[in-house]
Amino acid sequence: MEQQKLSILMCLTAAVSVFVTFPAYGDVEKVNTVQWKKEAINSEVPITNIPQLSDIPRPPTSVKDWLAQEVPQNQVTQVTGVRLNSTASGLEVILETPTSNQLQTTIKNEGNTLSAVIPNAQLRLPSGNSFRADNPRDGITEVMIVNQNANSILVTVKGSTSLPKVELFDSNQGLIFALTPTASSSQQQTPNQGQKPIELLVTGKPEDSYKVPNASTGTKFSVPLRDIPLSVQVIPRQVIEDRQVVRQDDITDNVSGVQKVIGYGTASAYIIRGFADFGYFRDGFRGPVGLTPGDTANIESIEVLKGPASVLYGSGYTEGGLLNVLTKKPLDTPFYNASFIAGSYDYYRSSLDFTGPLTSNNALLYRLNASYENSGSYRDFINNQNFDLAPAFTWRIDKKTTLVTQVEYQHSDFVFDSGLPLVPQSLQIPISRSLAEPGANTSHLDSTSVTYTLEHKFSDNWSFKQGFNALLANLDLGSYTYFYSPTLNADGTVNRLILKGPEQSENYTLTNELFGKFSTGSFNHNVLIGVELYRRELSNNFLGALIAPINIFNPVYGAQPGSFSYQLGLTGQHGADDLGIYVQDLVEILPNLKLLVGGRFDSSNSSAKDAPDGNLIGCDSFRKTV
Repeated sequence: MEQQKLSILMCLTAAVSVFVTFPAYGDVEKVNTVQWKKEAINSEVPITNIPQLSDIPRPPTSVKDWLAQEVPQNQVTQVTGVRLNSTASGLEVILETPTSNQLQTTIKNEGNTLSAVIPNAQLRLPSGNSFRADNPRDGITEVMIVNQNANSILVTVKGSTSLPKVELFDSNQGLIFALTPTASSSQQQTPNQGQKPIELLVTGKPEDSYKVPNASTGTKFSVPLRDIPLSVQVIPRQVIEDRQVVRQDDITDNVSGVQKVIGYGTASAYIIRGFADFGYFRDGFRGPVGLTPGDTANIESIEVLKGPASVLYGSGYTEGGLLNVLTKKPLDTPFYNASFIAGSYDYYRSSLDFTGPLTSNNALLYRLNASYENSGSYRDFINNQNFDLAPAFTWRIDKKTTLVTQVEYQHSDFVFDSGLPLVPQSLQIPISRSLAEPGANTSHLDSTSVTYTLEHKFSDNWSFKQGFNALLANLDLGSYTYFYSPTLNADGTVNRLILKGPEQSENYTLTNELFGKFSTGSFNHNVLIGVELYRRELSNNFLGALIAPINIFNPVYGAQPGSFSYQLGLTGQHGADDLGIYVQDLVEILPNLKLLVGGRFDSSNSSAKDAPDGNLIGCDSFRKTV
């Protein structure tokens, strides 16, 4: 029994020893109680008054609790005076007290304001219990010292432009705050004070980045790329300039999953995720099909959407994705640039880019891009010329309404080059050899695109945009020679065919879109409602004729169409009228969780006419894409 009692007493003694180590300022009454317990244990008196856990004082868990705890008055340091002393580097704030080494300071910075809390101290100034000085030094707008509560002092220093630097020192005078503003008086001297101004010349330009934060192709409004649940890759203007790319179809070398292939004549097609696309979009409008891609002088960036895009852009040419070319727009700041490039094979190219305001209030802006290119080739009998002109204007009708108009004109004289037959024998002849007739293969292209975009903002969250584009193109095919047989004849010759004739195409697009932002509960919605009208017409009247075969090893030029005179070849008229209605909602569920939903309804009426017999083949199709 005695051994069990001794064990219990030892446990109680250990528990009590833990309790008495918590507070820095203990309760005298509770300490006496503990002493009584020890005496009771030593005298084997039964313990009848055991303190509860709630009776034990808790240590402070925050600065506020720590400063608020009661401190005996004889432990509070009194600050009896405040002095300001101007120095060469700044300002000294001296808190006069004989026991400065006993003061502990906690400093906090916020903006241009420095705050220092001194616990266990109180202001006891002859003029009152607060101190304030306005603009005591250049770079410091205010110094204020007050009693924060019964046990602490708050020192506040505000800088004029930025946060002052501070150092603390103990001295026989008291606690010293050494403040240094960001710009000392010696640095702010004027030429009238005997110093000449120093001129600094900074050369070069800021480092440009290839990173583009936002894109609009996937949603038809600007959205951060990280918020688009689609695969969109952007090629900015800086990449085009650094690579010195002058042809649009060469830019896609920077895009994974996209491959350029030669299509109709010199026009390029793009294979996106395994699907061939012979067209592209320009500023969100359907671009030309089967025409030369054009120059890069008027291109600001290219956005490539990988994956099906029919929800916003309709069916056709969007199974694997689409390529959207964004053109240059007028700028508020004047900018002038001209360039000239010369290269191999008689290559010459010049371009200019001018932009700026036309009025003093920047309500009317302009931009003019132009380029001219003349080039030969490593291939025989090939010479190309290309001229592009693109004026654009921005009219800020009022603070909420903006109208942008653009015109793009392209004239090209180029040669369709069929290359060499795809047979092993082609590896035995020079790569420069051409099997077309010299001087009889030049084609001409004239295309004009007119675009306007009218945008009106009803409020910060709702806006309306109308866009219209008309694209007219005329192609004069000049004696295009190609091989209609994939194999060689026994004598090493290849059969040839010549096509020539005109082709005209017309594309018209009208879009009306309403964009709005609103919230339902904790979800934020970005809604787009659009209606698109699209008309396309294509007519061609190509004539074809057989010409004499040519020997790929020993070519003899000068052949003319033989007994088979020119006959109707690829001829006809094709057209369609499309109506599309689409709705899309980008839902922000969480800052890092977005949901994109949408649907599109399409109705198309297409027709085709075969020129030889004049029969009109018409069909009505009904499509719905979700």
